[in-house]
Amino acid sequence: MSSNPSRMGVLFWLRVWGPVALGVAVIALESTEMMGADHTSGPLRWLYQYLFGPVPDDRWEIIHHIARKSGHFIGYGLIGLAWLRAWWFTLPRSHFLQD
Repeated sequence: MSSNPSRMGVLFWLRVWGPVALGVAVIALESTEMMGADHTSGPLRWLYQYLFGPVPDDRWEIIHHIARKSGHFIGYGLIGLAWLRAWWFTLPRSHFLQD
């Protein structure tokens, strides 16, 4: 396979930029009203209680907040890594990095 990104095939571009496109699509979906805090509390609480047992309402408010903020941190971190990876494979190497 050639090291020149402009000569790489469609599979290269899909493999490199596909995770970025998927991440952006997930963020777009999660940015809708359907995925707001008012709508995620029920399903996330069901999952939490299935895994860890019953939780009182006042404690659930805190857990839900922390779970959503952790999801944002992890999600945006992963999309950032996907962008970094895509640019790393796409942009030509700097002369400073070569021997």
